[in-house]
Amino acid sequence: MLLLVFFSGHRLWKISIIMLPFLIVFLASSSTMILFGKGDMIWWSWGLIRISQESFYRGIHIGFKAVTFASEGLLFVLTTPSVALFYALMQKAKLPPKFAYSFMASIRLLPMIWEELQIRRNALKIRGASSSRGGMKWIGNLKLYIVPLLVQGIRRAHRVAVAMETKAFDGKGRRSYYYPSEYSRNDVWVILLLCSVVGAALLLSILLPPFGVADVRYHL
Repeated sequence: MLLLVFFSGHRLWKISIIMLPFLIVFLASSSTMILFGKGDMIWWSWGLIRISQESFYRGIHIGFKAVTFASEGLLFVLTTPSVALFYALMQKAKLPPKFAYSFMASIRLLPMIWEELQIRRNALKIRGASSSRGGMKWIGNLKLYIVPLLVQGIRRAHRVAVAMETKAFDGKGRRSYYYPSEYSRNDVWVILLLCSVVGAALLLSILLPPFGVADVRYHL
């Protein structure tokens, strides 16, 4: 979270807006386990709802786990451009160029598909074929969007494939790169920081456990 807030290179208000769904993720993942989990020390019960000490700690544990993975994914997305990622995979992980450039082309096609959807919607409105929201008519009107979008997607994919074949993206031979992917001092610091945080968390959980329940997995 500290890396995400202070070292991601984005403004605090933008990160705050993006992190708002994290609260929903935390509540959704922890509340179910807290309200309906198993445990011996019951704090409060009403009907099917049974809040115990073990279920509360287990729910908090699952909620923070979900927020942790979401924060790591968001940190990676906000600090790593897709082009730089695939260039690093090709140069460092020896990913074949035909797969890497295919993935990059597919990512570039996503905004084009959305643009095609907007064009199709406006064309249907001009022709008076607006989609209705009731019953089977709404399902039938999906054909007005699915078939043209599928055809346009196949055409664009075919053009990209022909262009890649023309530029010899067949995976044979060595390729040169205009943008070299190199390690920096910051990469080393991030790896050391993440490893130290994990080690400190494991050590503090043994020496200074914050709760009385040491292992919430016992009641899973």
